[in-house]
Amino acid sequence: MSLKPGDLKNGHAGVHYALITSILWGAYFFLLKYPASGMGPMFTAIVTQAGVGGFAALIAVGTGKLKPINGKAAKSIVIVSLLAAVGVGAYNAGIVAADVSIVGPLAFAAPVISVLYARFFLKEKLDSHQYLALFFIVAGIIALSF
Repeated sequence: MSLKPGDLKNGHAGVHYALITSILWGAYFFLLKYPASGMGPMFTAIVTQAGVGGFAALIAVGTGKLKPINGKAAKSIVIVSLLAAVGVGAYNAGIVAADVSIVGPLAFAAPVISVLYARFFLKEKLDSHQYLALFFIVAGIIALSF
């Protein structure tokens, strides 16, 4: 899969969704500073994650795309939910203690971690240009943190 200039125009590789996600998550993680400072990091994580679940359920029910959960999926959902809750709570604690401009870039090393998990646990192949891109992401995060 690639991200060539024509991908945006043609909608390949979920590029449109990725751009929407980037814009909305950028606003979401920036705006978390306000409730996390007022309500506390973990309560903010609980409320926002519950809201995410509620909105996702409404969309799934409204579109008729709600599917039953099997045993393997249920176990994964519990693990993913725990990871998300702790991750968002830790991020919220970080932005209460320090500037979003410092904590945000460090927290968003997540794509690098995701790629490494995919490489080593899912056995996905990476090309040399993808490794180079990972290097630039890490370099950018370091540069933003100073």
